[in-house]
Amino acid sequence: NALGVAGMAPNARIMALRIVDEQGSFLQSSQVRAYQYLKLAEERGVHVTAVNNSWGGSSGYGLLTSVFDDLYRAHGVISVCSTGNSSNDHDVTVNYPSSMLTSGIVSVNATGEDGALIGISDYGSMTTDLDAPGGAILSTSSAADASIVHVDEGKLAVR
Repeated sequence: NALGVAGMAPNARIMALRIVDEQGSFLQSSQVRAYQYLKLAEERGVHVTAVNNSWGGSSGYGLLTSVFDDLYRAHGVISVCSTGNSSNDHDVTVNYPSSMLTSGIVSVNATGEDGALIGISDYGSMTTDLDAPGGAILSTSSAADASIVHVDEGKLAVR
């Protein structure tokens, strides 16, 4: 297997950036600051390949579109964005940031074990880019949740 543990490249590193305030609100100012931090990291020699954006909403993100574009144009960093979990057709109803018009975004729908879209996944034949596993995902969460696959005896496996 060319990929390492749980499908991650063997030498990959993860940088966690918080964009949610203490009340659970996704503030655009925090999102912009996170992208500014990523750009600064790139300029200081930390190679960033992609950014996971598994969050979203229905309000517009004009400034954020410019920030995503800037990081993509300056350093080739792709923003991978979840389409959402509301069973919405993005060809009709937009969801940000996955619906932002920029070439630096890859908009991703969620699939289950059988490769078909899971019932809650948003979609869009013209506005989303690809499907990827999004149900029963291995997690570090301690919460009891039927959608989480737990690790047994140190073995990483997908149900």
